[in-house]
Amino acid sequence: MKLILVHTLSIVILLLGGCGEESTPVPQAATAAANTEQSVEIGCASCIYKIDGVEGCVAAVKIDTQPLLVTGTQINAHALGLCTQAKQAIVIGNVEGDKFVASKINL
Repeated sequence: MKLILVHTLSIVILLLGGCGEESTPVPQAATAAANTEQSVEIGCASCIYKIDGVEGCVAAVKIDTQPLLVTGTQINAHALGLCTQAKQAIVIGNVEGDKFVASKINL
């Protein structure tokens, strides 16, 4: 009888306390699927999204409400009119920190 009580208490403690691992929240932008074609908003990091430390016209995409600088491909934000208005784009790439490393961008 004591053995059953000990096992039952152990299970209850384990269920209430978890397994001891703490969960770490995943940054919002990291939830975007890697290397999956997706439709996102694209605009100028400086003019439209006002990203701190960015000077001049640089492309940025908005993934999960967070604007990320675009790297990995050449895109002229100013020539494409991204300084005056954000547009929709089909992109493929990965989120790496505060940047979106694009392998494909189609406006």
